[in-house]
Amino acid sequence: MKIPSTIISGDSVSWLDASGVDSLGNTVTSTDWTLTWYFSGPTILSVVSTANNDGWKTSLTSAQTAAMTAVANPSDAANYFWQATASKLTEKVTLGTGTLSITQNLANAVAGYSGKTQAEQDLLNIQSAIRARISGGVIHEYHIGTRRLRNEPVAELLKLESRFKLIVSKERQAQSIANGLGDPRNTFVRFS
Repeated sequence: MKIPSTIISGDSVSWLDASGVDSLGNTVTSTDWTLTWYFSGPTILSVVSTANNDGWKTSLTSAQTAAMTAVANPSDAANYFWQATASKLTEKVTLGTGTLSITQNLANAVAGYSGKTQAEQDLLNIQSAIRARISGGVIHEYHIGTRRLRNEPVAELLKLESRFKLIVSKERQAQSIANGLGDPRNTFVRFS
């Protein structure tokens, strides 16, 4: 199925799907079958596709995607499940299932919207904890009566920072590829 994995709330979006096959290997085409997309998450939506050659064209209107609940950050887990089901008389065949994220439209963002992924936020918090520890702003361990609080040693925070730098780097790489800019790690050499 050719549905995008991310849709911006309020955007119109269309995609084309080729014909499929049922569990016995029989061809499922738009000449005999109707394709319906079901979306389930914070809201529920179903959309009937139109015939396109022997496959289908599916379109979501701006109003439909605006009515779907957006995730807080682009890297949050997908917030909708989808299922594409072809039907003919009493027969039904599921051609595909998956997940997608509806992301916030920045035209509707409120002041203070960050857009940082959870990993980016965590990395900033780890770096802030390291700075506070180095400047002496946070005590490593203390006791009050029978209560005891122990903070992570700086060495552990540095390991955690390295791990989150790698996660953020991979997220940015994936975003660059998704935006059609290619893999930022590729280096090209020209010989003349």
